[in-house]
Amino acid sequence: MTRLARKARGRPFKPGNPGRPLGSKNKTTQIVEQLAEGQAEQLTKKVLEQALASDVSSQKMILDRIWPPRKGQPVNVIMPPINTSQDLFAAIASIWTAIREGRLTPDEASALSVVIDRSIQAIELHDITKRIAALEEARDKRDEKTVLRRLDALEQEHRYCEEQELSSLRTARMYIWRIVLAYYLGGLKSNEMDDSDANARALKYRSGHDLFEVILKVMHENDIKSLSEVVERYRDAYRRLFAKAGLDFDNAPRGALFDAFVTMVNSLPDKWLNSLKSDLQQWCPHAEIDFDSNLPRRLSADNFIEHPSDDQA
Repeated sequence: MTRLARKARGRPFKPGNPGRPLGSKNKTTQIVEQLAEGQAEQLTKKVLEQALASDVSSQKMILDRIWPPRKGQPVNVIMPPINTSQDLFAAIASIWTAIREGRLTPDEASALSVVIDRSIQAIELHDITKRIAALEEARDKRDEKTVLRRLDALEQEHRYCEEQELSSLRTARMYIWRIVLAYYLGGLKSNEMDDSDANARALKYRSGHDLFEVILKVMHENDIKSLSEVVERYRDAYRRLFAKAGLDFDNAPRGALFDAFVTMVNSLPDKWLNSLKSDLQQWCPHAEIDFDSNLPRRLSADNFIEHPSDDQA
């Protein structure tokens, strides 16, 4: 379908010509004003002379300029104030009373009705604006409470996740130290079913059963003597372990000890390293392990040392 080209209004201007400025007068109007400006005084005198000579047209022209006819006149009616939409009924009643008493004509009453209608529209618009503002304020307060509730829920969820991860980290640390001590100090062999006896040997107990009995006594009977014995055996094991790496456990920087510890974990035979990963996945699900590491991401030089007193503190 062919679309007809719309004809451009006015004369086309050359490129760079913006046309006549907005509000300027055309040439014809300018010429007329220039002619009238030079003869204005004489024209005014001539009209006055004709009006004094009883020329009706001249007289009407002068009177229309000096005393223009009024388009309305004051009305004699007492209107009650209109402050709310409820005042509408009293205002209408006063108009009907004035019509009945002959103080208002129907046309005047109609004009007053328009005034009342405009007043009511303004009042209603003001009321609507106030209601919208009140609703927005209530919504803002409700939204603020909702946001605060959501923030509180998120904080509680974060604390719960933090507690879960720290609990898993403590359990993971126990499994890691058990396999490290069992392999490097307890003589853990590939044909052994688990590391419990080797871990006990690393702590200089005769068997895993003996170590288990001591731990039960500490946990259930709160035996301080047994606790001190276990702690001292762990510290002795740490000294012997890090001495293999040429480090003094009591005096070496924690960072150096941690680096040696990480190396020991990564150097475990595949059988025991895979066993450790399996235990961590099964019993420590919240201890996140980085994809390129065998240790939990939260394990560091500040918290990798483990012995039973840590959980009692």
